Amino acid sequence: MIFRIVPVTVHNGGLSIDTFAFLDEGSSLTLVEAGLASKLKLNGTVEPLVLRWTANVTRKEEESQLVNFDISVRGEERRYNIAAAHTVKELSLPSNDKNSYDSLISSFTHLQHLPTTPLVDAKPTLLIGLRDVGLIKPLETRYGRPNEPIAVKGVLGWAIYGPNHVSAVLGEHQSSSSVVKSSRNDNREKGTDNDVTRFSKWKVLLRTVALVRRFSANCRLKRRREAIRTLRATEKQLTLLKGNIRASVVPIESEEYKKAEDFLIQMAQRDGFSKELDVLRKIKDKIVPEPKIEHASPSYNLDPFMDDLGIIRMDGRTANATTIPLSTPDFR
Repeated sequence: MIFRIVPVTVHNGGLSIDTFAFLDEGSSLTLVEAGLASKLKLNGTVEPLVLRWTANVTRKEEESQLVNFDISVRGEERRYNIAAAHTVKELSLPSNDKNSYDSLISSFTHLQHLPTTPLVDAKPTLLIGLRDVGLIKPLETRYGRPNEPIAVKGVLGWAIYGPNHVSAVLGEHQSSSSVVKSSRNDNREKGTDNDVTRFSKWKVLLRTVALVRRFSANCRLKRRREAIRTLRATEKQLTLLKGNIRASVVPIESEEYKKAEDFLIQMAQRDGFSKELDVLRKIKDKIVPEPKIEHASPSYNLDPFMDDLGIIRMDGRTANATTIPLSTPDFR
């Protein structure tokens, strides 16, 4: 099993130490190993603690202290405060095996191209619980089929966790020569996977995505017993719909094609510019200090920005032409 562990840096005044944090929604408290607290020179009030697990199993920490320190994503400057963490002699938390972790990433497309840090000797010395729920709440999620590992982004970065036995997880998706990679992404609920290489024509791909998205929308409408839109159907077929759901024959409309195109662009940009998307999203959210695009990025000199749909666009002379909409094909 791969656990939700992230590389972090903890700070106290001028002292900073790199470590790993175990994010645990099943814990009501935030705990830090006494050894790490000692290295950070944390001194707090003594507050004996009784830890309780299932079956009423307990452990006493008579010398536990209530300490205060800051935490940040490793390599980043922005800090978050942890105001009331309890020290414990030893957490004895499980660690992630680097080989299993790397194997998961290479086996599932929806886990690839994420700005994750290799988990080398990832022994957590800090457990963050619901006491600091803001540090563990999900901001973005990527997932595949049921029982496949997922990736969750929080303020402390991306974490991949879930089953780590690739052959067991993939099951029927495994072939004799290779494991078929999951092509699901964080927009899976929209009903489209990102294996677009089997389409030789853009118009065919666009129409297929639009149809799948309409099908997904119709499923939601049927659950609410609302009218659906179908591409074509005979009068007899319309009357056979379960529950007497009303239906109308409507060709694929231009707005549906536009949304399908936006979706495909988003998908392509996630595959090719995941780091740039992460930076531009922070800039758009006005994260301080403002991050910068890496010099090695192909988009570095193109003045990129993120629009309201989360699509990367480029500023230029057309930025001052207020009569040219963003939807103009050559503007992207």
